[in-house]
Amino acid sequence: MPATPRPAPTVPQDATPTRMALVVRPPEDADGNGYPDLLRVEAALFSFPDHPTAMRADGVFVFTLYRRGESSKPDARPVRVWRREGERLAAAETRAMYGLCYRFDLSLLEDGRDRGPALAADLRGRFEPAGGGDAVHTSDEVRPVQIGR
Repeated sequence: MPATPRPAPTVPQDATPTRMALVVRPPEDADGNGYPDLLRVEAALFSFPDHPTAMRADGVFVFTLYRRGESSKPDARPVRVWRREGERLAAAETRAMYGLCYRFDLSLLEDGRDRGPALAADLRGRFEPAGGGDAVHTSDEVRPVQIGR
């Protein structure tokens, strides 16, 4: 007989996020003009190694887009930066197969520009906990994406 399912362990409210998983889907053309302008991302926070279950936390998610290979340079200038906090963070909270996560749509149209030449880029994500503390980054830091055409 298969094992009886049991609920996933709950993460205590005072747990601190120490790890982040980031999933980035291929860019989409949301306005149909032939230029990819929308990055859909899922971010999950974990208090590793103490708690194996994804958790919620108050703070700010910051996503930064750089030209490919420039994200680790100290003088690198980002192509785009998105901040998600407050109501936008609360609205992004959802469930995935692996548990609680945050789903965000990062639009190049937020500043009105999506047309441009093809650009190989790297997306970095971090979570800054409310009240301070160390920022949480993904384990391998960047996710490659292609924008423009």
